[in-house]
Amino acid sequence: MKIEKLTKNENFVEISEFYNKQFPLSPHSPNFKKTKYTRQDFIGFKAVDADDEIIGLVEGWVNEGVTVFATLCVDDKHRGKGIAKKLFESFLKQVKTKEVVLHFRDSKKDKLKDLYSKFGFKVSDKKNMFYSNNEKKWEMSLVLECIKWKLI
Repeated sequence: MKIEKLTKNENFVEISEFYNKQFPLSPHSPNFKKTKYTRQDFIGFKAVDADDEIIGLVEGWVNEGVTVFATLCVDDKHRGKGIAKKLFESFLKQVKTKEVVLHFRDSKKDKLKDLYSKFGFKVSDKKNMFYSNNEKKWEMSLVLECIKWKLI
């Protein structure tokens, strides 16, 4: 397994298919991915296996002075091998803002609050945020000055 930086020259069909398999409720088109990957402030990495198949993905960008941690996923068959941690560490090393935020659906809160708490995220005090289907949206935040030194 190796970690590779994502670029504007990716195979966006392959990236979208992998993403959509992991997040069927929020599908992304190849064109949407291309738009994000060509942003000046885009940060992203993929984990690939020995056959160069994507097995993990992390994506984010800056919005209103904070880094949006948009995606972290690992294929079911490869979970529990430390891939998410390696992707997350690669991502954090590229972050230039003092804060990283992420959002997730209420239906995933029990699993994701615990997972992201292990990475140092804390639940935000923002209230009344919802997705387009009216499902509650949770936000967690990570202040980097507190943990950046651990990555050096």
